[in-house]
Amino acid sequence: MQVTKKQHYIPQGILKHFSDNRKKVFELYNNSYLSKKEIRNTMCQNFVYEHEKLPQNTIENSFARIESAFIPYHDKLVKVLEENCLISQELPEEEINKLMMFYVLLYLRSGALLEEYAAYSDNPKK
Repeated sequence: MQVTKKQHYIPQGILKHFSDNRKKVFELYNNSYLSKKEIRNTMCQNFVYEHEKLPQNTIENSFARIESAFIPYHDKLVKVLEENCLISQELPEEEINKLMMFYVLLYLRSGALLEEYAAYSDNPKK
């Protein structure tokens, strides 16, 4: 099995909602340089979820399964907000609760949190 190289810490299914025509997003570097990037090339890191004690793609594939279950709820939420921003249409509470769990997972796997974990490890990466 081939390992996934570009492993996204923000799912492409989320990024598409911040893009132009679902293709490119703006990325800011060091608060000074703005660049337009394809979704597949941003908010990712090469092999970020690989670990020598786990089979290849174990974590990446787990995240992919979770994303495939939750991205449709996220898409529905965005659609409701875009189409009915001022109308009293609501998402069912069960869907909102599922989305909240998904958003917590996104935070836990974010690049910022990965750096925080590394800083407190016995063998931090530099």
